[in-house]
Amino acid sequence: MKQPVEWLQGVRLVDTPGTGDILHKFDRQLQTYLQKADVVVWVMSALAPLSESEQAFLKLAVLPQDFPKLLFAINWMDIIPNDIEAERVLNSIYNKI
Repeated sequence: MKQPVEWLQGVRLVDTPGTGDILHKFDRQLQTYLQKADVVVWVMSALAPLSESEQAFLKLAVLPQDFPKLLFAINWMDIIPNDIEAERVLNSIYNKI
């Protein structure tokens, strides 16, 4: 689907495979994208936030790039059953970051 939006001219979004796949094959194309990126939006699952492979990929590939902006988004929060569990998920993420 395409819809021209003037203020998004020149913006390129790159969706990568899951980090388990990436750790085994951190290829040149992904490395090039990371080196040219102005911002990284890291999307993680609330069901398993910042897994060991995600943490390893962040440490090995993302953090060394010293991005001015690194944003974290949490997917699947809507299926967390209550506020107490949601708070637990958020605290777990904060502690890992």
